[in-house]
Amino acid sequence: MWPESGYGWTPADLKYRWHWNFPLSHSPHTQHRVYVGSQYVHKTDDEGQSWQTISPDLTSNDKSHQQNSGGIAIDNLMTFDLLHFCH
Repeated sequence: MWPESGYGWTPADLKYRWHWNFPLSHSPHTQHRVYVGSQYVHKTDDEGQSWQTISPDLTSNDKSHQQNSGGIAIDNLMTFDLLHFCH
């Protein structure tokens, strides 16, 4: 698992939907643990050699919000739908 380039792909067709500045956080409690977020929360304890998905899909998963972005040049800038929760 790693954020791969989604350019040219409809976001609805990607396994993981990453935003330009996806969240990344080091655990203050567990040495070497890092969390990152796509539409899921992922964690690694071995410096990114392996990853585990530790949450359900946290978006509304509305496929109508995951289509080509349109325009003269279809840029597919990794559109994404809203989160289910707020802080």
